[in-house]
Parts: sequence; structure tokens; C-alpha cells
Amino acid sequence: MSNLVWDALISVYPFFSGIAAGAFIISTLPVLLKRDEFKEISLLSLAISWATLLISPVPLLLHLGSPWRAGNIFVFPQVSSPMALFGYLWAIFFILTTISIIVYNWFHSAPWFNSLAPALAAIGIIVAILFSGYIGFIFGSNKAVELWYNPMIPVSFILSAILSGTALVAILYVAIWRLNASELNRTTLNSMGRVLWWILLFDVALVAAEIFVRTYMQTAGWQILHNIFTEQLGFTYFGVQLIIGGIIPLIVLSSKRATSSGGAMSLMSLLILIGIFAYRWNIIIGGQLVVEASPHIYTTTTYIIPLTGHGSVLWITGIFLLWAFLLSLALVIFSNWKMGAKIYG
Repeated sequence: MSNLVWDALISVYPFFSGIAAGAFIISTLPVLLKRDEFKEISLLSLAISWATLLISPVPLLLHLGSPWRAGNIFVFPQVSSPMALFGYLWAIFFILTTISIIVYNWFHSAPWFNSLAPALAAIGIIVAILFSGYIGFIFGSNKAVELWYNPMIPVSFILSAILSGTALVAILYVAIWRLNASELNRTTLNSMGRVLWWILLFDVALVAAEIFVRTYMQTAGWQILHNIFTEQLGFTYFGVQLIIGGIIPLIVLSSKRATSSGGAMSLMSLLILIGIFAYRWNIIIGGQLVVEASPHIYTTTTYIIPLTGHGSVLWITGIFLLWAFLLSLALVIFSNWKMGAKIYG
């Protein structure tokens, strides 16, 4: 087992960040695009975004040797630091999401609500796109890692953020409505299915284009990358990311019968989430498995996630359980998501 600079915890970090951004984007559709079919899930999406945004820095903080010093980026600002800038962006997004969810829950009857809501949504969707794309920029601008140095990674991170946010909203929408014995809105389900299908189509096409371009260019590190993705990451890349999380949902969601079914939508959304987590893993862990020993000479290393200890399966399981608790807490505190379209009038 190799001690990578960024272990499995860093794979969880952009996974949560993407869900938070994607769920927020979905919540703005009734306001900005006047898509009435999303009214029923808009406030649910906002609650999911808020809770997931709250948990998103936890994996990063646990990865740091001195997490209690994280607040120093606000006390002693360093605007020239890409990592510090991301901290500021997270803070802006969290404050904006918190204001939005408070306004929608407790001030939706105020006379100024209809004027403020579109402004919050417009600013929020810009920040959400920057938030998810900036994580991709951190990796895509890294010249030292062959796999990461790719200008399309920010675009891919934005697409996968919308995918993961929509997928989680679909899963919780079906689960919560069925637990409450409420009738699912088939138009809402179908619309989410259409969003998932189109974004997934672009995402898979982008991955395919990258493979073709890298294969054609035959860069110095391509052969070693090819070996990594066909051997060490063969299962997580081709099996999980491309087939389970990409091709299968793409085929199934092309059917309107599937997108109108709560069970099919939940299952396909779960597969998409698994595929996106695999994508984060393949990018972050896979990129570090290729080591440039000297200019144009590459070697490989290995990584096996430990069961216990720092960055282990146990730690990640604990983070996901905390996330589930925060999601439940958000749905209790900001309970107006039950009102659905009534808030919009």
C-alpha cells in the first residue's frame, strides 16, 4: 500500500461538493426557468443542498494534519492561494444557501419574497457552477499529474455535479413520498429523468472523447495511464464508472416508462451516484498512481484503502452516517419542503 498525498477522503470531498451544487441548481429551476414541474421538489432540493454543503468540508478537514487551523484562511486571508480561494467560495455558497432556505421556509409570505427569490436563485446558480467547476480547475490546472492536466475536467465536474444532485433528489423524493403514503408526481419524475438522461449523455460523450483524444495523441504518460485504467482501476473505471454508472442508466432512462416509475428512477439514480463516486475515485486516486520519476519517464504505485485508521473505510462510513443525520436534521428544521408547489403559488 502506498501513502498517497491525497487519500480516499479527498475522493469523498468533491463528491459531496458536487451533490450540494447540483441539488441547488435543481432548486432554482421553478424560479429562473419557470419549470413548474420542479416546484414540488424545489424546497427538498434546497434542504439537501444545505445539509450536503455542511458536510462537504469534513473529509478535507479530517485529511489535514491540523484541522483546527482551517479557520486561519479567513483570519489571515491569502487571496493568491487557490485552496484559500476555494474556502472563500464555499463560505459564500453556504451563506447564500442558508439565506435562501430561511427565506423560503419562514418568509415565503412576505411581500418582498417574489422579488428576492429570483435574485437569490440567479446569484446562487452562478456560485454553484463556480463552486463545482473550481474543484475541477484545481485538478485540471495541475501540470505535474498526467491524468489531471486536462482543461475539460472543470466541465466534467460541473456536469457530474448536476447529475449527482438530481440523482439524490430523485431518490429522496421517491423514498420520502412513499413513506408518507403520498402520490408521486409522474411529471416531476419524468422531468428529472430527462435531466439525468441528457446530462449523462453529455458526460459519457465527454469521457469517450477524452479517451479517443488521449489514445490518438499518445503522450509520454498515456501508455502508463492506459495500464493503470486497464489493470488497477479496470473495475472502478470501466465496470463501475462507465458501465454501471453510465451506459446502463443511459439505456434505461431513454424509456419514458422508466422515468415515470419511482422504482426505476430510484435504482438508476443510485447507479448514477455510484458511478460518479467512482469517477471521483478514479480521478483523484488514479492520478496519483502515476509518478513521473524524471521528465517523460513514468512509474506506477499502488493504493489499497485501509479498513481502519486515517482515510479508512471506517472513517468514510462514519462521514456518510453523519451526512445521513444532517440530511434528516435539515428536513426536520426546514420542514416547509412538504408544502411543495404551494409556496410558489
